[in-house]
Amino acid sequence: MSGDDLNNRAREAAKGFVVPAEWGTAVDLEVGNFFDGRFRGHSDEGRSGAWLVWDEAAAFRFFWGCARLDQGFAEVPIGATISVYRDENYTTRFDDEGEASGLSYGVSSEPCSDPLPGSDEPRDDKQEDDIPF
Repeated sequence: MSGDDLNNRAREAAKGFVVPAEWGTAVDLEVGNFFDGRFRGHSDEGRSGAWLVWDEAAAFRFFWGCARLDQGFAEVPIGATISVYRDENYTTRFDDEGEASGLSYGVSSEPCSDPLPGSDEPRDDKQEDDIPF
């Protein structure tokens, strides 16, 4: 493999991942703050994936994936009302003494039957023919 080929591949890799427009804007949550909104799903694209949400104004937003968010969003249904809290970083087993690189988040959620943002239809997981007798 030639040096030029390696250089070209490195140049392409440096361009990085382009965030898809449908993800919206990244949430940059400062320590001690909350994000309130609704959950809209997950994308596996990018290096760490992303958790997709609507903010309180129904704008598309996302959180980059990380261990604590992956745990917190694991069982959250689409359309649920969510609250995400950003806490101080925690020390991981890979950190040197005095470092804390683990991103600490807490996620809470509750089901919501309000229409999904951008939709007039209420969120209802029942089928129309599921009529109890």
